[in-house]
Amino acid sequence: MKQELVKGHYAQTLIGLCDSHDLGSLRVGDVIAASGMSKPTFYHHFSNLSELVNFAASRSYLGTGTVLFTEANIKAAYDYALDHRSFFLQLPSQQGFGSFKETSRRWLRKKGYTLYKLTALPRPERLRCIVQFDMFLSGTLDAMETWLAGGMVFPAEEIVDAVVSMMPPFMRGPGATAAGGQTWTLDDYPK
Repeated sequence: MKQELVKGHYAQTLIGLCDSHDLGSLRVGDVIAASGMSKPTFYHHFSNLSELVNFAASRSYLGTGTVLFTEANIKAAYDYALDHRSFFLQLPSQQGFGSFKETSRRWLRKKGYTLYKLTALPRPERLRCIVQFDMFLSGTLDAMETWLAGGMVFPAEEIVDAVVSMMPPFMRGPGATAAGGQTWTLDDYPK
């Protein structure tokens, strides 16, 4: 729990700094100084600023108290981005920070395969569900990136509705809640 609080403090510090600073101009030392914590503590939790950026952005869908891959979680992610607009609007333009989308894709893909037991399905059904899930996940992350790059001008509710409407049937079916009912903490996100 302490680790989650420390990492969360660094994430909030970074997000707060983006209210008055360009994300691309920030350095680890800036975050350490603003956080009031030590350099060794920072490097105990993060290898570099890019990892912190990825972690800070991941808080849009982790730690929300909702289950992954649900309408509530997708809405929470968009609401979180709106609440931290100055940080999220800068994400798409940062060359060194583009790994957030790929890190999220890999992590969410692994979690989705586990939650929906996709690898345990019979071969034809497994292939169909994996393709549907991968397309849904890619489309969801692409929609978020496009929304951010466009300045968040489209109403988030419309995007959430569109994303949810594209959710594969197996994610909405009777077994979906049981399969996807596990919540994840910020500590669970890859470092």
